[in-house]
Amino acid sequence: LGVLAGVRLGEGAVGLARVEAAVLEVTLERESPAIPAADPQPGSARPQPGTAEAMRARSAWARTVPAERVAPSEATRPGEPDGEPPPPSDGASTDGPPIAVPHGPLSLGLGAGARGGGVDLNVRAGDIETIVGSGELDRAARVDSERRLATHRQAFAATDSSQYKEALEHYVPTVKIGNQRPLGVAQIPFGKYIKDLAARIRPIFVEDFVVWLRSLPSEHPMRRPHQFTRVELVIDQRSGAIVRLGVVLTSGITAFDVAVLHALRRAAPFGAAPEAIASGDGRVYVQWDLYNDEYSACTPGNARPSIVKTPESAATSP
Repeated sequence: LGVLAGVRLGEGAVGLARVEAAVLEVTLERESPAIPAADPQPGSARPQPGTAEAMRARSAWARTVPAERVAPSEATRPGEPDGEPPPPSDGASTDGPPIAVPHGPLSLGLGAGARGGGVDLNVRAGDIETIVGSGELDRAARVDSERRLATHRQAFAATDSSQYKEALEHYVPTVKIGNQRPLGVAQIPFGKYIKDLAARIRPIFVEDFVVWLRSLPSEHPMRRPHQFTRVELVIDQRSGAIVRLGVVLTSGITAFDVAVLHALRRAAPFGAAPEAIASGDGRVYVQWDLYNDEYSACTPGNARPSIVKTPESAATSP
């Protein structure tokens, strides 16, 4: 909660303390009954809502929640017989009844809700909007969006297409008709490795480039529907480094082809591949169609793995 609220509000420790106090007030106000007046002193008045005295009173009420309100299966921590709490450390005080907090993987967290009839001390999305304000949340979202787009523009605007000249104009693919053998039992490890490649490529190609395309005018050529570039990716089986990389089928837009090559270079190395999917030269061959929409961008279904019979000795492209 502190991290989330701090990011949204942009305040320091004082702001976080205020948000935490407000959240506790909101949640206890929603879940707890009226505070009983235990042994009131003659002439004493109940604390006004929202004051420090009211917060202390509600905290005291939360500490007196009877343990039987916690589900029996959750009233005892693993390794603590009969539900007895461990002894306090660092000289912590044991004055007052213990707080009966239900234990379990879903007992705490954003929107988790109360467990076993206990007090719900969790925060819901509606509580955050109430505390922070919908206007402030919208403003923070717009600022973050602009920051991300600026980062994307800077990353790809600085790409020098000259370094990919060989991969764009003179690339001769290694995988050709007739020089492949059936994958056989290598299909399963190949499929898993391609999924790992996609997981590595997606954050760079999709979130750093395809998302950036939204900032371009709708009539821009790189936003043309179903646009893709087919590349051949040759990976060293042991190191996961790119050995060769080139365009097999161009999209017709050099800037888009360069962005695809640049994203793949940035995503490498990919990690060692299973020996079962390597060709005789110790390399892994994949031809892949990368699209300009975030749904089909680098899906594993558009990848074509191959095991080459007699790989040609080709010079490594720059």
